[in-house]
Amino acid sequence: MAFKILIGLFFTSIFYNISYCQPDPLTVHKLSSGYIRGRKHVTENNNEGYVFLGVPYAKPPINDLRFRRPEKPRPWLGILNTTDYKASCYWNSR
Repeated sequence: MAFKILIGLFFTSIFYNISYCQPDPLTVHKLSSGYIRGRKHVTENNNEGYVFLGVPYAKPPINDLRFRRPEKPRPWLGILNTTDYKASCYWNSR
């Protein structure tokens, strides 16, 4: 009898946990350059929104592009992960 109660409690806890699972906090959006993946962010005031970090808005300003107007980035294939910041530029403070 105790075994049946234990099995019943086990399945009840499984169904309870499944019914209250959180949805995937990631989202994918399409831009003109390709798809980006962002993540859900909740502020201290319980405001919810999606954040996209490190989205390329222009080609890197190197060589001929230095000191010129930004040009659109090249399109990319697949989904660009923008859930975290990219590596920053090296700065020599000497």
